[in-house]
Amino acid sequence: MACGKGRHLKWFGQAGMEIFGSDLSEQSIQEAGSNIPSADLKVHDMRNPIPFTGMDLTVNLFTSLGYFDSAGDDRKIIRNAYDSLRSGGYFVLDYMNTEHIGSSIVPKNEQTIGDVIFRISREMKDGVVRKTIMVEDQEEKYQFVEQVRAYGKDDLVKMISESGFQDIEVFGKDMAESVNDSERVVILARKP
Repeated sequence: MACGKGRHLKWFGQAGMEIFGSDLSEQSIQEAGSNIPSADLKVHDMRNPIPFTGMDLTVNLFTSLGYFDSAGDDRKIIRNAYDSLRSGGYFVLDYMNTEHIGSSIVPKNEQTIGDVIFRISREMKDGVVRKTIMVEDQEEKYQFVEQVRAYGKDDLVKMISESGFQDIEVFGKDMAESVNDSERVVILARKP
């Protein structure tokens, strides 16, 4: 789910897995297809049922959830992951650890690359993590805003459980460190 340009798909392929990937961006799917020709790839909105079923493993990595306007959309995404799996299959969700980020967020920074100035501000407010990027390239100015819903670990576990998953385990980054000390929350869940 939300495979982007295939960075993680490549690793799964190297591990000998049959790969299916989807992303909303046609450009990303084209690039992934160039890099991993053996993968079965589709342009797809993950809020809609996944075009692959009977999977052993479905993953949603690197905070690819929480960008849509409605929390209901995020619940649909997790339910679609559930529906894509065979009985006994696993779902892995990797998400930012909002409890960790809230205490370590860098509110502002500035970086210059060549003649281009980047001014970045970040805030966590009203249940959303928002990053605003101001770009000054000589006389041209641009602004970009990224935002994602600030789900906590318990919110994510609840959504996953409500979708029907069982045997839910929560880890920190790389599934090795404690979630309390980690900037990532990794959740492993099984479809009964």
